[in-house]
Amino acid sequence: MKSFIFVIGTMGNGGAERVIANLSNQFVHDDTKVSIITIYGTLQTYQLNDKVTLSHIVCNSKIKALRPLERMMKMRRIISQISPDIVISFLADVNIHTLIALIGKKVPIIVSERNDPTKSPTAKWMRKLRDVLYKRTSGVVYQTRDAADYFEKYVPNKIKQTIIANPIKDDLPFYVSRPEKVEFITACRLNQQKNIHLMIDSVKRVIDKGYECFLNIYGEGPMRQELETYIDSIGLNERIRLCGFSDSIHEKMTKATAFIISSDFEGISNSMLEALGIGIPVIATDCPVGGARQYIINEVNGYLVPCRDVDSMSKAMIDVIKNPAEAIEMGKEATKIREMISTKNIASQWMDFIKKVIAK
Repeated sequence: MKSFIFVIGTMGNGGAERVIANLSNQFVHDDTKVSIITIYGTLQTYQLNDKVTLSHIVCNSKIKALRPLERMMKMRRIISQISPDIVISFLADVNIHTLIALIGKKVPIIVSERNDPTKSPTAKWMRKLRDVLYKRTSGVVYQTRDAADYFEKYVPNKIKQTIIANPIKDDLPFYVSRPEKVEFITACRLNQQKNIHLMIDSVKRVIDKGYECFLNIYGEGPMRQELETYIDSIGLNERIRLCGFSDSIHEKMTKATAFIISSDFEGISNSMLEALGIGIPVIATDCPVGGARQYIINEVNGYLVPCRDVDSMSKAMIDVIKNPAEAIEMGKEATKIREMISTKNIASQWMDFIKKVIAK
């Protein structure tokens, strides 16, 4: 039996966290010992198999500047006690902690990039530190070709590298039918990266052109108050709703008119992949680092629109309203993604890559 450790910030609501939960549950099902270390506290949303060991790092130092050191020392101690075959770290800031914490240790380390590396982490000095530290990895997993191309000048060829998509749930429901009331839906963190103002302004444009429609925004985040104020300022609080987090979001997708994602940059949106798998028509910005265009062919299995382009997004929304049959056919075409990125298939790709790294 092999032993793996995943390192992540928390196991709260997030795409990387969901991927780790899915992979961990699949790996223990396949008789691999899996531990997860969270370095930013105890938050947990995703359900884990009872066989998955979860360790939370909580910093006690009252001096904020000393907490990263405390965090890394505790991480090193836990990993030494478990003595895994490999450590797999997700997200750039967590990867930095992991690589520094394990200096001098011989355990192989795989880091996984989950966002646009030109914009995440936000601080330029952290991006530079990441680029230097990635030379110490045993392997790197990217989500898109564009992300892999960015690191070509930073990660030596001798380091194993691959591109692996996010898995989606095997039990996703299927799109039911287009409702009589036009309701657009999204599920995302309420932060600047997601450019929720774009979808709000696009819905306003659609309404101003005489079409009846609504927008339900599911998720939480730091911009909630600002978005509430903005929606009220344009007089659309009866049409655009901030619905908070929902544990039945997939069922809600099956009954909406179209799924919207308006990000300025993204790794690969899990909610977008799930929407494609469900078969609801999807309208997505063609944002860096190329995740949307990796799975959506414009007007074949969804709509790709330029970033920050209200005109293009509102036109796609109107097309869904005016041509429901064509939009539904696009959604049916998109469901082919279900088999391609099933949890079993993606876990198998991860396992094959891990074996190559361990055998190095």
